[in-house]
Amino acid sequence: MLRLRSEFDSFRDRLQMSLCHEPLRELSNPGASGSTFYLTSNDEFIIKTVQHKEAEFLQNLLAGYYMNLNHNPRTLLPKFYGLYCYQCGGKSVRVVVMNNLLPSVVPMHQKFDLKGSTFKRKASKHERSKRFPTFKDLDFLEQHPDGILLETDTYNALMKTIQRDCQAWLLYSSFY
Repeated sequence: MLRLRSEFDSFRDRLQMSLCHEPLRELSNPGASGSTFYLTSNDEFIIKTVQHKEAEFLQNLLAGYYMNLNHNPRTLLPKFYGLYCYQCGGKSVRVVVMNNLLPSVVPMHQKFDLKGSTFKRKASKHERSKRFPTFKDLDFLEQHPDGILLETDTYNALMKTIQRDCQAWLLYSSFY
């Protein structure tokens, strides 16, 4: 319990510094969810607005999600640090705080939002005209018809992590 408390205290201090030190930066959102994304100035956390149903879904996943993080610390799934609801003037705004999976210090040549589906999964003309567009599944298939070449060790580590993440997801969904 002391370890958990000390980790939480350290996290709380980091989060508070990240949120309060400088203004958040709003990110453009190419997705259809209508969520707004914010990035902390130190590039460590992303804050995403969520609808009531998504907040309920995250709450239902909590126990299994926590167990998965303990057994699979190298997960590629987002790490959720908090779910908050702010109420003002009869309106509720729900936000989830998560790690930034794509910090700006990591050089990116291309960025893809892959869902594993091809239905309506092509970046719009507007998105493609951006300096750093977010491409989708059909764009990936067009641009990389033979896939991406990875070193064997990298490929094996990536596949192992993805398999664990998928097994965890199947376990979560079997409970709900």
